[in-house]
Amino acid sequence: MVEKEAGGAVAGDRAGLGRVLRVTALAAVLPGAGYIAVRRQHVGALLLTVQLTLAVVLAVVLLRHRHDFAPLFVSPEVLDVVRVAAPVVGLAWGGAVLHCTARSGHGLRSIEDRILCGIAALAVATAIALPLVTAGRYAAIQRDLMLHVFAPDGAPPADAPRNGTALGTGTAVRNVVGADRFNVLLLGGDGGARRLGLRTDSITVASIDRRTGDTVLFGLPRDLERPPFAPGGPLAERFPGGFDDRLAAVYPFGQGHPELLPGAAHPGGAAAAQAAGQVLGLPIDNFVLVDMAGFADLVDAWGGLPMTVRRPLPFASNGRYLKPGTYTLSGQDALRLARTRHGGGDYARMGRHRCVLAALAGRPGPLTLALRFEALVNAAKRSITTDIPRSRMPELVHLARRLPTASFTSVQLTPPVLNPADPDFRRAHRAVAAALAGRTATPKNDPPPATCPA
Repeated sequence: MVEKEAGGAVAGDRAGLGRVLRVTALAAVLPGAGYIAVRRQHVGALLLTVQLTLAVVLAVVLLRHRHDFAPLFVSPEVLDVVRVAAPVVGLAWGGAVLHCTARSGHGLRSIEDRILCGIAALAVATAIALPLVTAGRYAAIQRDLMLHVFAPDGAPPADAPRNGTALGTGTAVRNVVGADRFNVLLLGGDGGARRLGLRTDSITVASIDRRTGDTVLFGLPRDLERPPFAPGGPLAERFPGGFDDRLAAVYPFGQGHPELLPGAAHPGGAAAAQAAGQVLGLPIDNFVLVDMAGFADLVDAWGGLPMTVRRPLPFASNGRYLKPGTYTLSGQDALRLARTRHGGGDYARMGRHRCVLAALAGRPGPLTLALRFEALVNAAKRSITTDIPRSRMPELVHLARRLPTASFTSVQLTPPVLNPADPDFRRAHRAVAAALAGRTATPKNDPPPATCPA
């Protein structure tokens, strides 16, 4: 009789263990159903109603954006909801799993079974809560980036003269090659301790095909003289014959004279965009300024910059060269490569600037982005200034997806195409139009994004 009772107790414990684990699994799928299983019907019914409501809302949102999820990831309002709701839902859901398991496990007599149920419930609760808490944290980081780096909606185009008109904002080439391109001015600024203000040592316009992501990078010499401004604007009235200094000096001049760019949140960038647009004959949609010291942080946040060198490249002012081969450059090494004037002067340096930009554009991947997201955002906040409005971010997300497989063409507007000391801007416009149309009227090269030829 004793043996039968002992055997029955063991069988009962096994059955009880199975029931507790089933309740744990049920609560993991439907917390409300888990509470009903442990005889908390009122709580269970409430949770089932809440869960059904959330499921319907989520389904409606996903159906509405089924062809385009990008706006969800770049909307501060949506991110604000996610940063609060995701951790709350995750912790409440995980807590429900633990609570249901604890209530259903009261009848277990075996210490081992109780420990096993506790471990199982904790593992399930963690698996549910951790991704949602992480999603909330990433949403908060992304929201912070959107609010602190990108401009509010409603900002005028970067190269608009900002005097109430839209005259002469660099449309000479657009009339030839069409308007289905996104043109962004990329400035590399260096504000070292021995310099007054920030100097734009690197001036590049990226013209991106909105359909394919194929990109033409136009390098402008920083010592280009008499760059013009958009006709009809205060800057053009101040300098009717072109700016009285080099192109690199336009940005600090604009920063110091905001009254000439009324309404511009970033007067220096707006002035530089005007000048670059007039030089190229292209409308400049927006500008991005990258502080060169911050650029090194950005490269390090990506985990380095993979680059294939096809011939020796000057690497530092001490005469050090990178030999042909494949490298993963640190942020400081990438900065040295882009900065040095040793071995070729300013024009060779311009080529390396565009080479590094193309390599960086081909760097991101989904896994890298997920693993290094916070470091990338922090580096971007420290190093990037832009007038890109938040409303344009969905379009840019789509373009960014195409960049790793897009073609990159580098064009240097240097002699003989453009003489910085005596520039012929009509000739520059023809060269730009030819490059965008795929003709070879101007020197160019087409390296893969991670290959540096010069």
